[in-house]
Amino acid sequence: MQIIFEQIGTIYSPFKTKEGMPIQPSGANGVKGKIVLEKNIRKV
Repeated sequence: MQIIFEQIGTIYSPFKTKEGMPIQPSGANGVKGKIVLEKNIRKV
């Protein structure tokens, strides 16, 4: 059996490394990120 993963988008975050990145969502209260889906995945 073979499983092939294909990228469907990109996640942008202000956190560049694991150090300082909160484990729980409440630790990142007010922090904004962005998810951009590939054009072939988007529904308009």
